[in-house]
Amino acid sequence: MRRLFVLQHIEREGPQLFATLAFEYGIEIIIIRLYKYEKIPLITNTDAILVLGGPMGLRDIFNPNYSWLLQEVKLLKKAILEGIPTIGVCLGAQLLSYAAGGDVEEMVEGDPPVFKPEVGWARIYPKANKKIDLLMPYFDQPIYVLHWHGDRILLPEKANLLAFSKRCEEQFFSIGSLAYGLQFHLEIELKNYYEWIKSDIDFVRQSLGVDGEQILLKQSEIYLLASEPSRIRIIRGIFETLLSKT
Repeated sequence: MRRLFVLQHIEREGPQLFATLAFEYGIEIIIIRLYKYEKIPLITNTDAILVLGGPMGLRDIFNPNYSWLLQEVKLLKKAILEGIPTIGVCLGAQLLSYAAGGDVEEMVEGDPPVFKPEVGWARIYPKANKKIDLLMPYFDQPIYVLHWHGDRILLPEKANLLAFSKRCEEQFFSIGSLAYGLQFHLEIELKNYYEWIKSDIDFVRQSLGVDGEQILLKQSEIYLLASEPSRIRIIRGIFETLLSKT
């Protein structure tokens, strides 16, 4: 793994802690700003792919405003077929699942069910699984992560589920031995957190109500910095696992 190609969908969602760890491992980072219609170059199995999040979704794959989403799906199908190390975060995880035959559905809650995104800091729990993944020693206990999504992933049969949250079963999964999907955000840093809240306030309030901003600010005081060592450990585990197989 010599280069990490980062597919970025919106300016505020960058690689953050993934970039920090990639630099530590001596991996060159190449950011492709798809929202600026930068072209995806030729990527081979000596490289790796990191697909980031964004407010668009699988329902936008054929939306001409996001024409690059279809290109990403084609790339992810190639990555799965050719063994290109791949990490999908939030939207990236949904696209990875879709490329392998999965889908999504809206997050709902209540009776009658109403749309309610999963937003904020909450634990994810390692899932006992007969198919043990080499990553799991880096993730041996529940940790707090940031959730920021309105869809849940419907995983394809070939996926191996690694972790869940209390609101959403499909949080962390692998496909084959070289692709990981994370519905949550390990990468978030303090300097970006406030921008996310401000830029996405309507989405925040859909999930947490009119006091959503204050709830997230309070949560950050408790969880953001305290969870960083655990989040870094899992990112490190992903890199170590992928590097051991390439």
